[in-house]
Amino acid sequence: MNNYIRQIVRQLKCSKVKKEEIRKQLTADYQAAAESGDSDAQIQARLGSVKEIVEAFNNSFPEEEARAFLRQRRLRILLSVVIILAAAVCLLYWNLPRAEEFGKSGHFSADEVIAQTEQIIDLMDQKDYDALMACSTESMQTVFADSETLEAGMAQIAEDFGSRQGLSHMYLTEVRQRGTCSATVQVNASYENASVTYTISFSEDMKLQGLWMK
Repeated sequence: MNNYIRQIVRQLKCSKVKKEEIRKQLTADYQAAAESGDSDAQIQARLGSVKEIVEAFNNSFPEEEARAFLRQRRLRILLSVVIILAAAVCLLYWNLPRAEEFGKSGHFSADEVIAQTEQIIDLMDQKDYDALMACSTESMQTVFADSETLEAGMAQIAEDFGSRQGLSHMYLTEVRQRGTCSATVQVNASYENASVTYTISFSEDMKLQGLWMK
């Protein structure tokens, strides 16, 4: 009984109030017939198929019921769109990197990040790619494994940097993305033949996870 009536009510083109009224009416008629001893097959044969009943009701509704049905359907569509857009915004917010004040997460120490940054730049100057790989994430290890490509990129800045003269003040920030946090440092290194801006990022366990030079 329930499935038979549910299929009918779901296809009615009228307001929710009218649908509930019809559902109660059909349920009462069905139960009365069942109490008289009729089987489900007999009751449904007498009432008609789902399609027949739906068409009969829909053809009998006044215009205001049809308009109410259309309004409710538009509202459901609008709510669905709003929910989808809200989910998309949440997903975008989750995936986009967001800069935050350094120290906010509690994962990083400024002294440790600065010291690790200096070590990374020292190792870059020495071209000690094995040592760099040892303190890097897996994705960064692949970068240092291809030293030829790395050095070709560095040559776009200067063929020979020369000896390092000094480092500028380091600017520290945190970046949150997909629920994880990283520490990012930007510092300018002065060499005999070039000036290089390093942007270096570390994972929460202080592994090198990003290195950019310009």
